[in-house]
Amino acid sequence: MSKIVWSPQPRQSAFMCRPEYECLYGGAAGGGKSDAMLCEAMRQIKVPNYKGIIFRKTYPQLQELILRSNELYKAVVPQAKYNVTDKKWTFPSGAKIFFGTMQHVKDRLNYQGLAYDFIGFDELTHFTWEEYSYMFSRNRPSGPGTRVYMRATANPGGVGHAWVKDRFITAAPPETPITEERTILDPDGKKIQVKRKRIFIPSSVFDNKKLLENDPYYLDNLAMLPEAERKALLYGSWDSFSGQVFKEWRNDPEHYKDRKWTHVIEPFRIPSYWRIWRGYDYGFAKPFSVGWYAADENGNIIIKGCVRNGIDEKSANKIFDEMAEFAKYAFNKSHAACYAVVAYRTAYLKAYYPVEFMAAMLNSFLGNLDKIPAYTEECKRLNIQILKPDINKSYTKFTVDGDKIRFGLGSIKNVGTSAVDEIVAERDRNGQFKDFTDFCERIQETNVNKKCIESLIKAGAFDEFNETRRTLMESFESILDTITSSNKKELEGQVNMFDLGGSDSKEMKYTFKEFPEYSRKELLFMEKEMLGLYISGHPLDNIRHQIEMQTNINSFQMRQMENTDEIGEEIRQEIKDGQMVKYAGIITKIKKKYTKNNKLMAFLTVEDLYGPTEIILFESAYQNCANVLMEDNIVLVNGRLSVREDEETKIVANQITEFATKKKSIFILDVTSLDEKTKVKLKGAIKFFTGDRNNMPLEIINNTVKSMAGGIYITPEILKEFQELIGTENAKVEEVE
Repeated sequence: MSKIVWSPQPRQSAFMCRPEYECLYGGAAGGGKSDAMLCEAMRQIKVPNYKGIIFRKTYPQLQELILRSNELYKAVVPQAKYNVTDKKWTFPSGAKIFFGTMQHVKDRLNYQGLAYDFIGFDELTHFTWEEYSYMFSRNRPSGPGTRVYMRATANPGGVGHAWVKDRFITAAPPETPITEERTILDPDGKKIQVKRKRIFIPSSVFDNKKLLENDPYYLDNLAMLPEAERKALLYGSWDSFSGQVFKEWRNDPEHYKDRKWTHVIEPFRIPSYWRIWRGYDYGFAKPFSVGWYAADENGNIIIKGCVRNGIDEKSANKIFDEMAEFAKYAFNKSHAACYAVVAYRTAYLKAYYPVEFMAAMLNSFLGNLDKIPAYTEECKRLNIQILKPDINKSYTKFTVDGDKIRFGLGSIKNVGTSAVDEIVAERDRNGQFKDFTDFCERIQETNVNKKCIESLIKAGAFDEFNETRRTLMESFESILDTITSSNKKELEGQVNMFDLGGSDSKEMKYTFKEFPEYSRKELLFMEKEMLGLYISGHPLDNIRHQIEMQTNINSFQMRQMENTDEIGEEIRQEIKDGQMVKYAGIITKIKKKYTKNNKLMAFLTVEDLYGPTEIILFESAYQNCANVLMEDNIVLVNGRLSVREDEETKIVANQITEFATKKKSIFILDVTSLDEKTKVKLKGAIKFFTGDRNNMPLEIINNTVKSMAGGIYITPEILKEFQELIGTENAKVEEVE
């Protein structure tokens, strides 16, 4: 009498009876999927040449399957033998069943040149489409008399959730055959129609009566899962699994024009004045997703591309391998995923809340004069204006003021946090300060001293009162002394002749002499002294364009060299030790010293638009340029880079000369012949390139009327963009004396 080793339950039978080439069985956990797969692989073991293979993603997962096969296969065919090395069962007929893993996409190539009559994937959602589809080519007869087909089991979730759902679940209702048709050509060019069918057989834990009998608490375990996992693993829902990748993103060149069933548009050259973002979705494994987005001058988002399988295979693999290698020794994968999320969220905030984001970044680097100029320059690039401190509008830190950033009072030199707190508290209690004397009166009983007020004046915090900074600098001490003296007399009960006459004594005692304003250069240096950077402008603003044309490096690029963890290999290769460079800036500090040969050399601090750089001038070069070594001189430095580990990047100068300015350039736009649509685009482009960073005057011509429209930042590349927009004849740069 035959012994029944294993008998299929109804859903297992439905799976094992299907005639389709592909069949997926599963859904919920505990449906008896693995047993069904192992038994299905035995269907042809009486055929001598039969070869089958069952895959699990990793070897530890495969071990569970092998242990179960030992129970089933030995019970069914006691003479069957298992080879541990080859992970292979050999049956008396000569038929073989192999067990394999495919931990990485490249592992699929390990099966190149092999043939299997039966191929099974246990937990198909652990595999990528590339891994699964590659085995189609390995699924062929290993000899006569065999049936060739593929089977798979799966629960929702995992790296392959999207493509499995797309191929088996959403393509047709459960237990409904899906027919896939293709047209191929024979060597004579004749068309051949080929068809192949697949089907999905759902299961749930409720179908596995034996499991529920043996473990009545298993349902309790599934019921206690979070909602998304509970729906997926208890009820077999494919729509609720958290973290799934949406396969709906498509790249279909045939629909670039009509935008149907594709999220990638026809390639085109993006104007340089458009804003561009790049986003990464690292997923569970490589290849990962890279999305490119651009916003036009009106803020409309244009999707440049969304590449589901990486940029190109070589680059994508390189990026992923570097990330994975770092994760091995630095932190575990959960941490790596967290950092990926943080990076994405940071990019999102900068893209959609740039003003708030940059304000936060500036606050995070308060007191770091090397970082602040770089971030203020980034603000200029983003067309975000940084406003100078204001006694009635500023707080302790950088704050958002509309679409601008307001400098904080607490960031001013000699102005402490406690003083700012008292100023703000007084302002909140009794309203904004009406004028400078009103401010002086109201802060008498606070910790705001003369040194603090002097710094506030120099920083421009009182500019809204329409008094020159020089006037306030010349008068504030006497005003404070007068207020102090007056308050003292009032406390002592003294009465003066003005009080007896009924006149307003305060108007007379606070009267001060008006002085003309300091020069622009003096004002800028005051700001730099108090704030650590220039706010109203920069001494080099007027020659910004000429500096860029005559140099090949700036201080920002050199600081990038020092932060090697923050830059790519490309930048390191472009800028390296010993490289000959041209650098321009204003001399802010000179330190001379004698060498052993009793000859002079010098260490200079030369500051450009982005920050300071140290210049070393040895005795041979010093003799040739000693006449230009004066503070506040604007110079052009020719020399070589000195890049040393744990040191700031320096320039060893061969020659220093006064920076020679050339003819003034003016950018001319003729809008006479433009239609309204083009004018709108032109307006957006002009707006994008206006602001503090601009140094070239802009002239607008409309018929015969000419008008100046401020300044605009122009490079040869940007000029070309304008010419492509409105025509070469309507956009040009002219030099004037």
